[in-house]
Amino acid sequence: MPKRIHSASDRDDNNESTSTSKRTRKATELNNLCQEYYDTFRSYKSEDGRILCENFIRLPTKRANTDYYTSIKEPIDLTEIQQKIHSDQYDSFEQFLDDIELLINNAKNYYRKNSMEWKDANELSKYFYSKTKSQSIDSYYFEEFFTAIYNTRIDNRPITDIFLFLPSRKIYPDYYLIVTKPIDLKMIAMKIQNNEYSLLDDMENDLLLMISNARKYNDPKSQIYKDTCALKKIITSVKNELDTALKTPNDRLRLSKRDVLLSSEVANMEYPEEPDDEEIIQQTNDDADSETSSLGDEEDSYRILYNSIRNYKLGAQSLIDPFMKLPNKRFHHDYYEEIKRPIAMSLIKNHIKKGKYTDLGDLVDDLKLMFDNAMQYNQEGSLIYNSAKKLLDVTLLKAHELGYDEQKPRLKEARVNIPMITIKDEYLIASSPQSPNFQRNRSSKKPIKSTEQNIQSIYTFIREYRENDIGLIAPFLELPSAEEYPDYYETIEQPIDMSMIKDKMDKGIYKREQDIIDDLNRMFSNAKVYNVDESYIFKYASRLEQALANKYKTIIIKKERTSQSNRILTK
Repeated sequence: MPKRIHSASDRDDNNESTSTSKRTRKATELNNLCQEYYDTFRSYKSEDGRILCENFIRLPTKRANTDYYTSIKEPIDLTEIQQKIHSDQYDSFEQFLDDIELLINNAKNYYRKNSMEWKDANELSKYFYSKTKSQSIDSYYFEEFFTAIYNTRIDNRPITDIFLFLPSRKIYPDYYLIVTKPIDLKMIAMKIQNNEYSLLDDMENDLLLMISNARKYNDPKSQIYKDTCALKKIITSVKNELDTALKTPNDRLRLSKRDVLLSSEVANMEYPEEPDDEEIIQQTNDDADSETSSLGDEEDSYRILYNSIRNYKLGAQSLIDPFMKLPNKRFHHDYYEEIKRPIAMSLIKNHIKKGKYTDLGDLVDDLKLMFDNAMQYNQEGSLIYNSAKKLLDVTLLKAHELGYDEQKPRLKEARVNIPMITIKDEYLIASSPQSPNFQRNRSSKKPIKSTEQNIQSIYTFIREYRENDIGLIAPFLELPSAEEYPDYYETIEQPIDMSMIKDKMDKGIYKREQDIIDDLNRMFSNAKVYNVDESYIFKYASRLEQALANKYKTIIIKKERTSQSNRILTK
């Protein structure tokens, strides 16, 4: 089950599309800037007309230059930098500059002083520094930006105090499940002090990220959410004013001179101490609401098991929060495409209240289904995956204490009048005896259709797989150019890429799921053989390989369960 989005996320589609378009414009502007400087760097020539970066386009081969990878801890080449620009991996111009500087420093550290490569790297360093120096901005502009935002007041009420420090991880653990990139004013102040901002856009992005995090976590009716709307307009307004001042030398802003800079004061503040576990438990008990509370004090096995799972804590942290309600369809439509039988604690609680469970095993089955769904949808090793795994163990342990026996046959209530038996559609899977598609023996067409769907699902999963909103498949879409990388075809005996795999899939060459799995693994293995361990392509191949293994595992489990269900229904 994915991270549960608080009601703050249920906002107007128009607002989302507007903010998305603004982010897209900013990303485009940043990419254009990085590409402009990359092209300048890439085409810079010496006095004799020689391109200086020729030796830095691609990393040295690992076989012939093993010492390079021993001495250089973070290898990088221009090919990787170009790929990062194309795949929108730079969040700021500063990150791009860091990679160029890393490339130059690697060359100067590895190659012998006064060698041609060392001289080329030194010349490129001087040239690039002279080009980017004009991009630097007086630090007072960042200070003015920070001061204006920090001192913002609405109706004579300060509104930025809540953004000064991040929420306590002990009191608000769910905040860090929902917000993937936490940031506060103290962190922004520290970046100003460390000269980590090259452009006002970079600082604006961090401020808007802080606003976005607050809106994602808090309810739209809350005062914090309303304050973020006002603060967002102020951030944009102050940024535009500073941009105008930068573009008009004769009409620059009068920058305030201070003995002690505000960003320095905030950066040196200490984070509040985390409360004791006893205080957290007491506060948690006081804040419990009826919607997600336990099921009263009646001592039947269903309520005892439900309450045991609902109230289970690992230390002081409750693990059940992400499972209380189903994910929002608006933000997680892919969840409902992959998970065919969604269920959450709120639904299970309702079933218990209405007396829908006739056997403890039925309740255990629903709890297992809920945790299995979470482990199927979420990445192995993620917080929700680990929580689901732990709670599943707790469920089975407590159920056995209450007398649950998975080997014990369960007799369902039967009626003589067959047409009156009500079974949910989701359990039938078009196998009703009244259905024209029903056969006592397994239909030969059903497994084929299921296999074809699984093959398509595997391909789509890898093709669209992302981590931290970054697609990893780009290097594998097409094979390397034989002209630029002739040694690739000397090293790799069976080249294959995603276009070849799709062609084989469309032609029906894959008859089993294992066939496409083998080709995908071969593609990743080829990449790992040819590329060095430290390269981004090697790392992408390893991550995709792991994701593919997890996906295949869930498909096999699902296939076995479907097969078992069909056998039970046939009997």
